[in-house]
Amino acid sequence: MRSETTKSSRNRSSLARIVIGVAILAISPVLAIDGHTVWNTVERAPVVESTVTHADHPRSVSDGNGGVVVAWQHQYGGGIRVQRLDHTGAQQWASTGVVLSNTGFSPQIALHPAGWVVVAWYETEATKTGIYVQRLDGAGNPSWTSGGVQIATTARVPAVCATSSAGTFVAWIDSSSDAR
Repeated sequence: MRSETTKSSRNRSSLARIVIGVAILAISPVLAIDGHTVWNTVERAPVVESTVTHADHPRSVSDGNGGVVVAWQHQYGGGIRVQRLDHTGAQQWASTGVVLSNTGFSPQIALHPAGWVVVAWYETEATKTGIYVQRLDGAGNPSWTSGGVQIATTARVPAVCATSSAGTFVAWIDSSSDAR
């Protein structure tokens, strides 16, 4: 019983939670500066995705207007989706999220000071491998090549940062013999 309580406490304190089985990816209560919850309780957290598939690796970033943009891996076999919630927790983009990839893994997300977001992920398919990046405008429209821009071919586990002067930086792990 003690481990159940610990697990429940851990779920309540996490920024994003995933309920496996029904696979609800939801954002936990937003805390205001004074510490009170803005989005009620974890049990009533806004749902980002509710399907019978698996959601994993959620990443979130402030949208700069009191809301949040969340990127996640959609299912066991991969797939990257992104959703924006406003300050009330209401979905702002497609109800199932904006699909960036049907086979990608481990998304990372960054907010650019101009208001757009950049998502990086990696692919391991035979015909599509390496690191991919996509930029979305404030309305959730992808700005770059459909399926993302490939920036590395033998890499995995990206990290992304958007800057005001230089655009976007992406770092990754590359263990191949020809890594530069």
